[in-house]
Parts: sequence; C-alpha cells; structure tokens
Amino acid sequence: MKPADIPFDVVQRIYAEAVGKFNFERTQFPLTQEQYQNSLTAQNMLASSKGLGGPQRAEVVRMPGVEKAKLAKDAAWLQQQRQKLAQAFANLDRIFYALGQ
Repeated sequence: MKPADIPFDVVQRIYAEAVGKFNFERTQFPLTQEQYQNSLTAQNMLASSKGLGGPQRAEVVRMPGVEKAKLAKDAAWLQQQRQKLAQAFANLDRIFYALGQ
C-alpha cells in the first residue's frame, strides 16, 4: 500500500502506537489531514529536498550559474592560449624571415 492510499485515521493510529512504544509524551499525529496529504505530493518532496545537484528549485537555479562561471573561466583560458599561439607563430615567422635575409 502506498502512503497516499492509507486512510488518515489509520495513519494517526499507527503513529500513536509507534510513539507509544517509545514512551513519547506526544502521541497525537503532528499533521492535519491536509498537511499530511500535501507532504506526500511529488511537488512537496522536490521542494523540501536538500542536496547538491537535485531537482529542487534552488539547485535548478544555482547550477546554471555555476556552469556559466566555469564556461567563462574556460573561455578566458582558451583566449589566452590562442594569444600565446598567435605570438609564437609571429615569432616563428619573424625568425624564419630573418634567416632568409
């Protein structure tokens, strides 16, 4: 049986029995029926999930920014390497031309 298929009164009873075995002071289920049903939705599970790289909104917003920063760093490195190569080719051409003189 899926949690969403368990009647709310059964959820309350199971909770009371479970916490009663551990002598907890609070034996009443801490959620209303609406809160319980909402907690089982996929949207709630995604929204309340914490962790890196997951599908929760905060990560979906954060990850592209991180990747754009990495891409900008790589693009800057590539530009530097191209400039170094261009300078090396210019030096090679200058030296080769000097040899022919």
